[in-house]
Amino acid sequence: SDTGSITVWRAPYTCTASVIYAWREGGTTAAVSASKNGLALTSSNMVLTNASQYYSSSATQNQNFAAGDRLELALVSFSGTVTEVNIQVDFNP
Repeated sequence: SDTGSITVWRAPYTCTASVIYAWREGGTTAAVSASKNGLALTSSNMVLTNASQYYSSSATQNQNFAAGDRLELALVSFSGTVTEVNIQVDFNP
């Protein structure tokens, strides 16, 4: 399967996840998520219904990171021929 999650960062210090951004090219739709140590940062997956458009969602749960916590990003599902998915998380100190 082409879905799944990957650890992309390990917090070097205490910080707070604030906003998750995502973008999709191609296909019909895609759903993505971001998590800390396996715990979702939002109450539901971000669904990217329009291509070539940034989506954003505030981190509303599990957003406080301690040194050593992992940031994981996931492509949860997609339909059609999705050619690109970008996920970004902004942090505050």
